[in-house]
Amino acid sequence: MGAPDFYFAINATFNHILRHFGEGALYAYWEEMGREHYAAVTEAVRERGLPALQEHWEQLFAEEPGSEIACVLEGDCLTLEVRTCPAFRHLLAHGREPMPLYCDHCLYVSQGMLEPVGVGVEIEGGQGSCVQRFRKKE
Repeated sequence: MGAPDFYFAINATFNHILRHFGEGALYAYWEEMGREHYAAVTEAVRERGLPALQEHWEQLFAEEPGSEIACVLEGDCLTLEVRTCPAFRHLLAHGREPMPLYCDHCLYVSQGMLEPVGVGVEIEGGQGSCVQRFRKKE
């Protein structure tokens, strides 16, 4: 189950890393998070391909209060449309400003998680809604 107040903690953590260690360190932190924290997802994608990633996103967002998504697999492309980002929505609803690079964490965490299995990541949008595409690299 999601714990929305956790968004306050990660927003503050991201801000702290950015302020004290810089943008490069923040991006490296996110990529490492993708490699380490989501290692089981990486292995599932290695074994079962993009359907495993679709299951991951659908389960993750189902547990996050206030999220609205559509996740569609067509051929070699999985499209995740985040219509309402639960983290962004929660931060704003409680008067907290998302840190300037907040939305970049989706790209860097996903790259860390999926690069080892040859899946590329593209993200358009941000600030509470985006479209993320995941494709197996040739």
